[in-house]
This record gives sequence, C-alpha cells and structure tokens, in this order.
Amino acid sequence: MASSRCSSPNTPTSRCATSSHGGAGRQCPRSTNDSTTPVIALATAAGVTTRIKLGTGVLVLAQRETLATAKQLASLDQLSGGRLICGVGYGWQADELADHGIAWADRKLALREHIQAVRTLWTDDEAAHDGQRVQFGRCWSYPKPIQRPGPPLLLGAVGHDRALRDVVEYCDGWMPIEGTEPIPQRWQRLKELATEAGRDPAEFDLSIYGSSGDQATLDGHRTSGAHRVVIGLDSSGGIDDIKRQLDIHRASIERHQ
Repeated sequence: MASSRCSSPNTPTSRCATSSHGGAGRQCPRSTNDSTTPVIALATAAGVTTRIKLGTGVLVLAQRETLATAKQLASLDQLSGGRLICGVGYGWQADELADHGIAWADRKLALREHIQAVRTLWTDDEAAHDGQRVQFGRCWSYPKPIQRPGPPLLLGAVGHDRALRDVVEYCDGWMPIEGTEPIPQRWQRLKELATEAGRDPAEFDLSIYGSSGDQATLDGHRTSGAHRVVIGLDSSGGIDDIKRQLDIHRASIERHQ
C-alpha cells in the first residue's frame, strides 16, 4: 500500500496550542505540513502502478470542502481501478481546526457529518445534504467510485472507546499507529462493540500505520489480525535513501503478500 501522509491545506505558525497527542502548548514539527497534497501524490502513484493500494494517512475531511473532496476521491478511485483506501481523522491541531471554523470540542461531530455528506455524494444519483456544517441542494456528482458504496473509510485515532464506537457507527475500519497503544486489545474491544451494535466484526479492517517493518513486528501484527501494515519511511535523505529503505523492507513485504 502506498500511503500519503496528508498535509493540511494550511498549518498556523502557532503550531497547535492543543493536541490530542501531546496536550496544550506542544509545538508541532514543520515536517507535518511539508508533504504534498494527498490526492495529487496518490494520482501520480496510480499512474505508474497497477496493483498497489493507495491510501491516505490521514485526511482531515472536516477541513476540506465536501463537494470537491468527494469528487476528487471518487475520481482517484475510478482512475486507479478501485484501489483507494481513505484514512480519515478528527484533526489534532486546535489552531488549525479553528482556521476552518471548527472548535476543538466539535471536531468529532464535524468528521461524522462530513463522512455522511461524502457518502451521499458517492452513492446517490441526485445527492443532497442539509446538516449543521455541510449544506448542498440536490445535485449530480460524478464519477462515482468503482468501489461500492465507496472506498473504505478507516478512522485514524487513538483507540479509546469513543473513537472505536465512531468506527463502528460510520467507518469501515481502524488505523492505529504502531507503538502508541495496545493494538491487539483495542482491536478486540472494537469487535466487541461491533457485536453490541449489531454489526458483523468481520466487516471491519485493521490497518496499522507507521510500522518499523522489522520481521518480528510484522509477524506480531499478522497474529493480531491486521489486514495490512503501512511501513514508515524516512524521506529526509532523498530518493536514493528511500530506495535503500525499500530494498531493506522488500523481503519482509514479500513474505507477507
């Protein structure tokens, strides 16, 4: 899976006064906003590949205009032959969210509504949405994604019960970051919550993000039930160094195909 780390449309120079990963006042590295815009990057990857999945890690939907974003993602899924996987997130920089009119306390509800609106555009011939944050009248939005009812939406969030319940309610899977939490236990908890909500746990996808890629770790993720693992690469050394890293990971990747 080729994954694009998603830059925000903007990152305030105040660098996040509040963060779900570090609390109030933590400074965010500038590299969090130095990556290319994900749809462009993944479209470039789609043009030179035929099988590899194309994913975002993660797209903060509530910070993006819904009509354009839904069409861009549907177009990418069409042009890639149905290979898109959408990692989505609540947002974790309070001042960045504020620039898009989203209060920190409202970010989870904002994501929920944007997902509802995007799914409507992906599935309905004449789509409309009249919500608190997203409103548009009856319209045609084409092309539709090849994957029906749309590309999988995986929530990238720390796996506390609130987030796992959101996965069960309106997503297709969970995308935790390796080394940040007890993934096997929380994956089991997600399946319990799915059963309680009347959904089949087998419907959900576990994609682990930012892996070290060492063999023992990959074996552990497979045992835990992961459907895929995204290995992190350090891009600071340039293209030759990236190729070197890929060569190092090739044997482990081929073993798990």
